[in-house]
Order: sequence, then C-alpha cells, then structure tokens
Amino acid sequence: MSATNWGGNYAYLARQIRAPSSVKELQEIVSSSRRVRVLGARHSFTAIADSAELVTLDGIRPHIVIDSDAMTVSFGGALRYGELAMELERHGLALSNLGSLPHLAVAGAMVPSAR
Repeated sequence: MSATNWGGNYAYLARQIRAPSSVKELQEIVSSSRRVRVLGARHSFTAIADSAELVTLDGIRPHIVIDSDAMTVSFGGALRYGELAMELERHGLALSNLGSLPHLAVAGAMVPSAR
C-alpha cells in the first residue's frame, strides 16, 4: 500500500484503508477487527495514527442536528470544520474558535473533557 500523510513524509503501514458508506458497515468493520484506527485528514507526521487496519469515515454522511434553543449541535465524527461552519452560518450561529484548516475533522481535533 502506498498511502501517505498529506505531507508525503509518512507511509501508512496498513494493508488496506476501509471506506464504509454507513454506520452499520463501520460497526461491522470495528467488530471484526483486532485493531483499527480512523484515518482523518492525514495530518499526523508519526505512527501514532497508524494501524494494521485503517478506516476512513469520508463515505458516511455526517448528519447534523442543530438545536438553536439549547445552543447545541450534534453531528457524525467525519464532519469537517468547513462544513460545520457553513451549516452553523445558515442558522445564524458560529463557533468561537475553529480548527486551523477547513478540511480537518472536528472529532479529530477534540480533546475529551475531564469529569
């Protein structure tokens, strides 16, 4: 396999990159794999994002639900910052801070909060 990161300086070790088109198909991939990681915008320069099996979420439509009253937004993990910003703008909303590049997945840039 010759897939590389966006800079071309890291070649992924995965034998294949799986591309499910539905959440059900993704669930089947995850449940049948020993170890799988999600391949996002390919901005990692190290093996931290690599695995024997990689999966891209690009084929799964990131369903967006905006609740203007509660000021919340729910969406699928493959949603890109540029897509989120455009959808929020349609509702007169915006994020107070954005990722540095519009093609980065929002889920890939999130840090879990400590509770």
